[in-house]
Amino acid sequence: MLKYGILGLLSYGQMSGYEIMETFKSSLVFFWKATTSQIYRELKVLEEKGWAEKTVVCQHKKPDKNVFHITEAGKAELARWLSSPPEDVARNPLLMKVFFFAANPVEENRAFFRQLEAESAQAARILQTVPKFIDQYANEVSPADAIYWKMTLDFGFRYQEMMRQWAAACLETLQSELSSSQNNPLSDNPLESVQAEQEEIQ
Repeated sequence: MLKYGILGLLSYGQMSGYEIMETFKSSLVFFWKATTSQIYRELKVLEEKGWAEKTVVCQHKKPDKNVFHITEAGKAELARWLSSPPEDVARNPLLMKVFFFAANPVEENRAFFRQLEAESAQAARILQTVPKFIDQYANEVSPADAIYWKMTLDFGFRYQEMMRQWAAACLETLQSELSSSQNNPLSDNPLESVQAEQEEIQ
């Protein structure tokens, strides 16, 4: 998937590996993480596939610079990928973990959701800085591109708000279950049962 992100950036114009990384940090990084080594590794793959080519640019009193540009074959591959159906996104490691949270101490789970709630709120605050980057790059590339960049930003805001609200709701559920078990110690509360089993094992 990373290679298509790099191809997309190169479709805007030729860039050095450093310029790709810097552009990545202010755009794609908000929904796709990548290290510098991963980006350079993918650039090599793009060259091998004939989707990108490298030009060595001589610089005065500086090391030579490698500049990459997308090829016609690269443009065709990017177009093919953009028109293909979205890949399966049914896998969610977070939900897989939460599904089995009954095996954890309840207080540990509460701490997990509190952290998730805080991280989602922090991520939303960071996204507040993105519009200025969109405006900056839109002036350099195309206002039409900015329309779709803003769509991804809107998704980010909505997603982080959903995560924050979900984490808060999970905390409320745990608190409600704990309060219920405290008021009715003989109940078959599942949270209480798991805790009791863990205490017996210990």
